[in-house]
Amino acid sequence: MKLPAGLRGASWSIVDQGVYSLSNVVLAILIARQVTAEEFGAFSAVYIVYVCSQGVNEGIHGEAFSVAYSATDEAHRRSMLAGAAGSALAFGAVLGFLCALAGLVVPGPIGDLLPVLGLILPGLFLQDLWRFALFAEHLPRAAAVNDLIWGGGSTLTIIALAQTSHDTVGWFLAAWGAAGAVAAVVGAFQLRVVPSLTGVRRWLPEHAGLGLRYAAEFMLLYGTTQVVVLFLGAIAGLDEVAKVRGAQILFGPMYALYAGVRVAVTPRLVRAHADAPERTRPIVLRLATGLGLVTLVWGLVVWNLPAAIGEALLGDSWAGTATVLGVMTWSAVAGSIGFAFVVGLRVHADARRSLRARSTVAMATLVLGCVGALVGAARGALAGVATAETGGVFVYGRAFTTVERAPAAPTA
Repeated sequence: MKLPAGLRGASWSIVDQGVYSLSNVVLAILIARQVTAEEFGAFSAVYIVYVCSQGVNEGIHGEAFSVAYSATDEAHRRSMLAGAAGSALAFGAVLGFLCALAGLVVPGPIGDLLPVLGLILPGLFLQDLWRFALFAEHLPRAAAVNDLIWGGGSTLTIIALAQTSHDTVGWFLAAWGAAGAVAAVVGAFQLRVVPSLTGVRRWLPEHAGLGLRYAAEFMLLYGTTQVVVLFLGAIAGLDEVAKVRGAQILFGPMYALYAGVRVAVTPRLVRAHADAPERTRPIVLRLATGLGLVTLVWGLVVWNLPAAIGEALLGDSWAGTATVLGVMTWSAVAGSIGFAFVVGLRVHADARRSLRARSTVAMATLVLGCVGALVGAARGALAGVATAETGGVFVYGRAFTTVERAPAAPTA
């Protein structure tokens, strides 16, 4: 039986999200199983640099493009995409050069890996932009294929390298990035768009009202969470940090789901809002309900994992992680509901109001998370973050409701 077009698009969106999520998880697992603890620690540190830079890139290029052009005519959208692609490549090259310079002064294995990261950033940044663009072009199947090229290609290459003398974390990281570069080239053919270097100077100034604010949102929330974890380690020790990190690993698929939903759902909602603005609020409320329920089910599953499975996944860290999974579930459910309202704000292109709401929640996360760490170590820190996330549901919900009722929203 042939599925309706809408359901087929949704199913391919789910496939793409799964492939994108698994590619990053598989990378970490393959490296962890193959290299020493010191090398894996170095990879983890460099991967945080990648996550931060990629988050900024997504805000400036992918999210800004998706919000601004998903509902425009095809010719104009393709023209602007060429400029965004050139800007993403240039941004990756600049950050890559800075990574290479940092590698000259940072000692040890981290310094060895930073130049490798710098080399692969332009291709990864471009591939990530293509993901947003393919969904904006109503091509979710092509997006899934593109991510499969990256994820499948990097997995097979890393497995092959593990059987050779090049079984080092540097080669694994390079293989992952090379597969991403191949996917970026394929994406250019899928979209029939060539990055325009002449558009580099125009993209950022013309889209700063959206892009820079979206990038700032990411850095605020991601940065405050990292500060809470670092503060926890300073006052309570690394064992308490391991509990939080273990819980974050178990909820990793949910975080990846939210990222995928942002990429796939935002352009759909932008187009739906342009056609029928009155449909936006019901859709966002259904998204909030759906994400909340899915996250709750996932939390209940991991919270009740048999000890044998938990130990197989996390080793000695399972015993401590199991004690914080209830609080982690609370935090994740609240965060998923608030996230849906943030997507609603994206539909209105109201980056100013969105950044203001995110800043409020980020400050609450920092203060309550650190106070919680002082009072109750890992469990207290997560409870503080969960309290901030719960408040965030009301902050984001109020911001979304306000912009829904307003006749227009500022974008700069």
